[in-house]
Amino acid sequence: MTLSLSTAFSNKGSLEDKISVLSQAGFTHIDIDEKLTSHLLHHEDKGINKLIKLLVKYDLSVDWIHAPMEGIRLYSLDKRTWLKSLSLLSRMIKLAYTIKARSIVLHAFDDISRIPENIRKSVVQLQNGLVTLLEMGYKSNVVIALENLITPYMNTVTLALLDKLPDLGLCFDTGHAEISSTWKDFFSPVLFPRITALHLNDNNGMTDDHLIPGQG
Repeated sequence: MTLSLSTAFSNKGSLEDKISVLSQAGFTHIDIDEKLTSHLLHHEDKGINKLIKLLVKYDLSVDWIHAPMEGIRLYSLDKRTWLKSLSLLSRMIKLAYTIKARSIVLHAFDDISRIPENIRKSVVQLQNGLVTLLEMGYKSNVVIALENLITPYMNTVTLALLDKLPDLGLCFDTGHAEISSTWKDFFSPVLFPRITALHLNDNNGMTDDHLIPGQG
């Protein structure tokens, strides 16, 4: 597994400032956080070209890119919302291919505090969308990975989807596992080969603080 650091490591400085710091720190790969992903999707040609030039300038590669936290509802029973979400994620796969990222990371649900009204139908919608994305990802050599989250029903759904879709990758977030007490469920020998991204962070076991490992 490649050692990399997300562009979300600091809220200060320009994109070049962050990339320069990562390069000077000895990293060979970076990860694109959800805010930068949103920016790149909204300013495609200009934003992507700028990023590529910076990657070349500082001799860096991209490991994974994170889907935006809001606006993606691949579980939605509303056809228009579902198609819009699928289109956005399809563009993410294209983005990943263009900047040579190995995988894209997404959440099964966008609102961790709200359970969809018809969870069974929503999960079917989610699975159908993922099947389509996996086909696109296969053609572009981009892995699609679901991240473990902090609520029981979300993790149950994520585990079920990993079981049903053998080509689906896993993004393992240690902080989320700590809050939800699901280390043994996700960080297991069965799922080790499926882990395509690893979010190493710490917390107090109650809130998603994103602390440096060892500080929780």
